[in-house]
Amino acid sequence: MLLLLLLSFLPSVFSIECLQCDSFSEYCPLDVSTCMGSKCATRTAILPQGFVRLQKLCISSDAPLGCRETPLWEGRMGEECVCEHDMCNSSDYHYHLFLLFII
Repeated sequence: MLLLLLLSFLPSVFSIECLQCDSFSEYCPLDVSTCMGSKCATRTAILPQGFVRLQKLCISSDAPLGCRETPLWEGRMGEECVCEHDMCNSSDYHYHLFLLFII
């Protein structure tokens, strides 16, 4: 019985809470939601139309931690930052670093 109780807590031990949004501006809307995953990510790119796309989400991949340049939407290069503690993608810090990178 104790073993079953302990096993029921395993999914929460191996998952974290992340901010989740998809925006075509530099900020997430105020009515954002959260998701559960093994890692959090923030993706930022400038689309051909000139819009900045910002996406914050949960991922369950083997993506390495930290920030790197990678192809994202519509073949555009952008930045993906991956972290692995609760709400670690909630800051706008990575977006401002991205803007400095492209200037």
